[in-house]
Amino acid sequence: MDEIIMEEGKYRFERIDQSHYADMCFISRSAFNIDPGISFYRNKNRTEKFGETNLGFIAYSEKGEPAAFYGVYAHLVEYNGKVYKAVQSGDTMTHKNHVGKGLFTKLARMTYELAKKNGAEFVFGSPNYNSFPGFVKKLDWVCPEKFRDYRIRTITLPFAKVAKKVRLFNFLYRPYLNLVMHYLIVRKAISEILLVKLVLQGSIAMKIFISIKQPLVAGYFQLEVLMSGRK
Repeated sequence: MDEIIMEEGKYRFERIDQSHYADMCFISRSAFNIDPGISFYRNKNRTEKFGETNLGFIAYSEKGEPAAFYGVYAHLVEYNGKVYKAVQSGDTMTHKNHVGKGLFTKLARMTYELAKKNGAEFVFGSPNYNSFPGFVKKLDWVCPEKFRDYRIRTITLPFAKVAKKVRLFNFLYRPYLNLVMHYLIVRKAISEILLVKLVLQGSIAMKIFISIKQPLVAGYFQLEVLMSGRK
């Protein structure tokens, strides 16, 4: 993987590799008040089976402070019997000190161009309420439908919330989560609502999609308008 370093105005842009994961954690702590840990980004970028790895750029200020990051993740998507190389839009985050500087749009365009050079034919994703306007108005995304946000209250301890904020607890939470997901997959007891929610969360959902192949999930990937997106 070739290192790409560009400078524009008061910021320097670098294509990410493993040496940037700590800086991505730094940005995440400011943007989301969450430190996912270096291993989170290391595991998330293990996309060798689907395409290129580390498809993303990070911006640094003049003083060398990590300012913003945008990345996508390689996927293979089957549509009408043909397999396409695609990328899923992933982490979008800007340090609080650098909000409103146009970094999100700049990083996204650089990342899409990089993905295109590495064979990606389109990008897909599910932006949150904060980033949605930027994707549609500035990056020409097409949004034919909107997902309904279902929130189901349950009487349980907030393990996921604690795991996001306390890295040490994450080592205990992950095995627990894998055990629960394995149980649900084997028994095919996942509801459609839960399945859609998991699809939006990345690679773990892809494993469920491959195992169960629910029509609801397939439909999400087979929207024709996605095939006519950015190239």
